[in-house]
Amino acid sequence: MTQTWCEKEIPPLPGEIRALLVDRHGVLWIGTSGQGLVRYQDGKYSFLRKTDGLTSDYVKSLAEDREGSLWIGTRDGLSQLTDVKFPLTKPPKIQLSKTLWRWVLAQRGCLGGQQRRTDLL
Repeated sequence: MTQTWCEKEIPPLPGEIRALLVDRHGVLWIGTSGQGLVRYQDGKYSFLRKTDGLTSDYVKSLAEDREGSLWIGTRDGLSQLTDVKFPLTKPPKIQLSKTLWRWVLAQRGCLGGQQRRTDLL
């Protein structure tokens, strides 16, 4: 498999960048520490934040699955972006057992999980 690299200059983005991903459409996704998820497309930035339905404004990791969904790992949980329209629905809070699994995602599926104690999601 041959990988092609290209260099592209983009305007500065204030704050700390924690994750980068270029999706199958060539869109640059930027995970930030405090500004949420940033999409850079056609020379413009657009933001998805906790107030829009993201689990946290502190993004730690980004992955794209085979179906084209974008998975956003944040310090407070995992969000899934299923299309480029930025879905704005918030998941309901549910009562779970006191064990929460944090899954590690890989390009070809789930690698495993880590558990921690919690009272309510």
